[in-house]
Amino acid sequence: MKTDCTMLPKGFSPKGKQENETGGMVNLLCCRIPSWGCVDRLLACSLIFAVLTIGGCAAPSSPIVQPPPAVIKPIFPPQEVMVDGNYSQFLTKNQTALIDCTEESQCAVALFNLGFLRAYPQSPYYNPSKGLVFFESLISRYPQHPLAYQAKVWADLLKRSIASETTKHRLKGQLKSRETTIRELQRRVEQSKQVDAEMDRIEEDLQKQMDKSRQAEERQRQGEKSRQIEHLQRQIDKSRQIDVEMERKERELLQ
Repeated sequence: MKTDCTMLPKGFSPKGKQENETGGMVNLLCCRIPSWGCVDRLLACSLIFAVLTIGGCAAPSSPIVQPPPAVIKPIFPPQEVMVDGNYSQFLTKNQTALIDCTEESQCAVALFNLGFLRAYPQSPYYNPSKGLVFFESLISRYPQHPLAYQAKVWADLLKRSIASETTKHRLKGQLKSRETTIRELQRRVEQSKQVDAEMDRIEEDLQKQMDKSRQAEERQRQGEKSRQIEHLQRQIDKSRQIDVEMERKERELLQ
């Protein structure tokens, strides 16, 4: 019998040109077996086609490999140290990066991070003046870098902070000087009070001495006066006695 594959299932042809993988496999198994009749080949090929189709659908699909998540670099570089708090390691890392950097971006990031370490109040390396040096270096060396614009904001804040601290220290110095002056004045006032108290004591002593002297003088005057009175009294008494005696003699003479 003449071989005829025109009734084979859609998906393959007797010339071996496959429309898909399954049709090509059926064509290979069925259409090239000359000993089978066309009907037999058709049935066999249909059965094989069905088995292959069902088996292909039931075959487990290979697992889909998910790509690793992309590492998102923080927009704010110092976010790393703000999260883990390892300021010492962050300082060493950026000092080394600043020495070894060859690209503008690497150098700018290192300068910014070092400036942040000096400008952030919670950092153990807090030193606004040094932080300002790093930020101004970044601004002058890489003025077009995105971090340079952030550095300008930080630099302005640090300048205000430093000016405020300078004013605060100056006012503290003035206040301390005024407190010293006040204490000195208080000391002098206390000394003056002590001097006044001593003067009062001396005046009181002098007054007592004067009173005693007046009293002594008064007693002396009184004594002198008493003596004069006594002397006069004696003289008066003598005069009276003389008068009495003269009267007595006169009476005797008259007798």
